Amino acid sequence: MLLIIIQITGFGQEPLQFLELGFEPSYCRTQPYQSGNGVVYAAAIGGQPDYTYLWYDHTNQTYFNNSTVGGLNPGFYSVKVFDSNGDSIQTTIHLDSLAPEAQFSVFSNQLISNEDVLIGESPANVEFTNITNSQTIYSPWIQAHESFKWKIGENPWSNYQSYEESNKVFSTIHQEGEHEVCLMYETINQCRDTTCKLIQIVEPWISSTESKNCMIVSSSNQLVHMNDTKESLLLFVFNTQGSLVLEIESSPGLNTIDFYQASANYIAKVVDPVTGEVIESFQFHF
Repeated sequence: MLLIIIQITGFGQEPLQFLELGFEPSYCRTQPYQSGNGVVYAAAIGGQPDYTYLWYDHTNQTYFNNSTVGGLNPGFYSVKVFDSNGDSIQTTIHLDSLAPEAQFSVFSNQLISNEDVLIGESPANVEFTNITNSQTIYSPWIQAHESFKWKIGENPWSNYQSYEESNKVFSTIHQEGEHEVCLMYETINQCRDTTCKLIQIVEPWISSTESKNCMIVSSSNQLVHMNDTKESLLLFVFNTQGSLVLEIESSPGLNTIDFYQASANYIAKVVDPVTGEVIESFQFHF
């Protein structure tokens, strides 16, 4: 914010000054005639009440006689405040523009997070939640509406005319492979933003009884990992929310590992420390 203040005051008074000064960002626009609906506001204290406010729009060279002015586009705006003695202060602020940003979260008991990819076995029951900061403008004079569109895998885009309608979307993904899930947000000024997440569905996890490197629960706070190779391996254990809860080197043979976690399902991944190759993944209950 650019701040330039000029002050002229009388004697024997608290100086005239700004108590509040700021703005609410303007929305992006695709056409010159569209309104960004930005807001600038100011409030004075000190001097001799009452106060008179005069805002100036540097772009359109127009004046407004209010402490708060709305329906504005990005740009520089100056305000001059007078008290009843004729003393004054003034300043200039820059009203920024706010671009839309589509955002959503993913929840599933069958998926774990691996960097930017969600991985799980088929079938995966998934809940997608729209967490976009809506730019809806509630006004009887505005007839346009924002819209949201979901796209899950190869399915066509689905249209929703409000945030409430698009808030939660459910899907069960059966087919193995990569599935891209996208959310598109379009504001009333036809500004758009799209965000996507990748879901990878794999073959069902190997059970612990079938695993070559068998994972066995030996006590309430320990695991026993059988490394049936001649080399040391890396063992990673994730909870069903995708958080890493254990990372340890597993030596050849039988490994007893302290494991202070709640009773639940966990997913293990065994990795070659030299090549980074995932030797196997399996699920176990602790």
